[in-house]
Amino acid sequence: MDLGNAASLSAFTLIISSIVWYHMTVSTAAAGGNPYVSFTIGASSEYPVKLINVVLIKYCRRRYTICGTMCFSALVMVALWLLPAEYSWLRLALLMLGKVGTSVNGAVLRVQLSETYPTVVRSVAMGFCYTLGRLGSALAPFFDDLGEATQSWVPSIVSAGLCLAGAGASWLLPESFEKTLEDGFSKHEATENK
Repeated sequence: MDLGNAASLSAFTLIISSIVWYHMTVSTAAAGGNPYVSFTIGASSEYPVKLINVVLIKYCRRRYTICGTMCFSALVMVALWLLPAEYSWLRLALLMLGKVGTSVNGAVLRVQLSETYPTVVRSVAMGFCYTLGRLGSALAPFFDDLGEATQSWVPSIVSAGLCLAGAGASWLLPESFEKTLEDGFSKHEATENK
């Protein structure tokens, strides 16, 4: 895979990860009960993510981790769709699990992104992907409007579909686990010219 396609797939996956993470973050306050308590509990789900990230980044393949966490987040979104609104604490727990999945996904994807590109273009490629990834954070607040304009279950299903699309896109990314970082294009050009 050439580096341009890898950048496009990485940016697409980052956009989806941002959309779903911000959508879940905003949804924790509306999960039911006291919105301040719900948001505080939802924010506390970020603490175990740091430990999970260390283990997964050190010991697991990048594509499996990214694809698996995207599929996990899709399952959480489908479960939220099926769960009645009166189970507010269970909805909050599912949102926290979904946030853990998307947070791990984002961290591992960023590590993979830095490992994919040679040193001479790494900062440019990462800046390009991060900038496009921020489109997701700009689009996420409109998911609540989508639910008001259509049906309340539409944002969950759209998020689940986006997660599955992101899982498919992440599977196409090159694997970078335990590979040496390239300093230049010489090794990459040599494999493409054969």
